[in-house]
Amino acid sequence: MKLEERPPWVIPGLSPSLQFQKCGQYFFDRKNWDEAIEYFTKALVAGSDKMSVITNRSYSYFAQEKYDEALKDGQMSVDTDPSWLEGHLCMGLSLEKLQRPAEAVKCYEFGLTYDPEWKEGHIRVGLAYLKIEQPEAAKQAFLNGLEVDAAYAPTLTAS
Repeated sequence: MKLEERPPWVIPGLSPSLQFQKCGQYFFDRKNWDEAIEYFTKALVAGSDKMSVITNRSYSYFAQEKYDEALKDGQMSVDTDPSWLEGHLCMGLSLEKLQRPAEAVKCYEFGLTYDPEWKEGHIRVGLAYLKIEQPEAAKQAFLNGLEVDAAYAPTLTAS
């Protein structure tokens, strides 16, 4: 690794948890999942309470196909802040990969109670309903998304 590619290991004035978070984000942005998980974990141990640290670690586990671990982090973020939509997304995506789409629907729908205009939530609800062979419920979820944003229609055809 070239010197200029290395993360800023020590940033004056930042707390240890923020130092670790920055390093985790550095590796996350470069899709170096093992290092990202290591530094996000260190940030959490050092006292970080940022939801982005938990969900980015969840996404890192997800990228490694460690869906149980990704689900645990998604659950941790939702338990900490139920309105954090990224946590619902982490949980739902993990549940889908674990072949539990009915639970994923509940997870996305719970997120939608906090933000009924969450477009990604409507998409994911519809797709999860299709996995459990409930096309009418999927259709309604997609229509709900269209009510939120008419520009949502092209997104549906790409999914």
